[in-house]
Amino acid sequence: MNYLGADMNTKFTKGDWNISFVGDATYIDSDTGLTIARVFDMEDSPHDASLISSAPDMYAMLEMLVNGDSINDNSIEKEVLTLLAKARGE
Repeated sequence: MNYLGADMNTKFTKGDWNISFVGDATYIDSDTGLTIARVFDMEDSPHDASLISSAPDMYAMLEMLVNGDSINDNSIEKEVLTLLAKARGE
């Protein structure tokens, strides 16, 4: 799911943010290969990485809701639940 087709006047890195594991490190990278963040090796780092990597989609969805753009009222709950699952790493 990617809501980044919305008109976003933002300064953060656009596009999907993906999780990768290299050795003991967990990285969040853009779809262009730019490293957004490194989550240090901790017990919860994969879960933290899931939450961080879902930030652009959450932002875009919130922006669309505020602007009243292209989300059908009947599908809002489903879309929110899908984003929450992504943030939880499911």
